[in-house]
Amino acid sequence: MPPDKPRIWTVVIRGPTPFLFRTKGNPAAEHDGGMSVHHLVLRQDEIPAIRGAVLLSGNRVEIRPMEGQTQRQAEERAQFNTLAQEDRVWPSVKCPTCPWFDPLQPDGTSPCGVETWPPETVEELRRTSSQALEALSECPVRGLG
Repeated sequence: MPPDKPRIWTVVIRGPTPFLFRTKGNPAAEHDGGMSVHHLVLRQDEIPAIRGAVLLSGNRVEIRPMEGQTQRQAEERAQFNTLAQEDRVWPSVKCPTCPWFDPLQPDGTSPCGVETWPPETVEELRRTSSQALEALSECPVRGLG
């Protein structure tokens, strides 16, 4: 059977005993007592040895795979990767720095949240964010003070 593929694991150690371990390809994982959290690239077959060593030191350990991205996050990432396409032009060079900027709108739709977000969202941001109000008053496209 081929070795399993390495992935990122979260290793949480709790307990009073200082402890240090090393695994190939990772920085040393040091526990000074209390609680420590380490993110390590490991293969599944390395987990039992780490678990056993930590338990033998008198500490408790929780080892879990780091969560991956959701399908929605993968779709958003793919959408962000297409934002730099030459045929997509923002209304102003200031748009990407604006709190109202929403680049995930479909092509042909305004990236301005003032135009595309639900009215209650727009009103809440106007009410709670001085930065958003300032951006509206300085907008070279809308000039909505």
